[in-house]
Amino acid sequence: MPSSFIISSFGFPSRIPSKETCLVELKSVEKMLTDDGLFFTIGWDETFNDELNYAWYSYIENHGAPDFESYRKLRMNPISSARNCNPTWLKKHINVPLRFNNKLQAAKVMSHLFGRCAFEDIAQSKKTDWTMSLGITMDTKKSLQKAIQSMEANI
Repeated sequence: MPSSFIISSFGFPSRIPSKETCLVELKSVEKMLTDDGLFFTIGWDETFNDELNYAWYSYIENHGAPDFESYRKLRMNPISSARNCNPTWLKKHINVPLRFNNKLQAAKVMSHLFGRCAFEDIAQSKKTDWTMSLGITMDTKKSLQKAIQSMEANI
């Protein structure tokens, strides 16, 4: 059944570097969208310049970057368009707080994401909030069709 409003969070596309996956997913969304419908995505704005990305850089090994700026460039390198699928940016650089009630809750959640070192650092620092830099894309059925055609021409 067609929908006039579709929204997707961080999971779209399921693999940013995979243009083939993007194309399959975009076609699926375009097929489900009514002629006057809107499709939104909400996720990182792909600048990778927030505190949460710094945590990824700090706690995740084997990223091959000597400093945070090099890490950001490595993350941005495989991305050629918004969500790597050609949707249209509506808004970028939306700084959103990620807050926890106390340091134990923060340490538990962040260690689940980043490992034991994160737990120890956060428990000692008493840090309970971080920022994420998010972006929103917005497309119509017609603009999705153009994005699909553009991707098909480049695969």
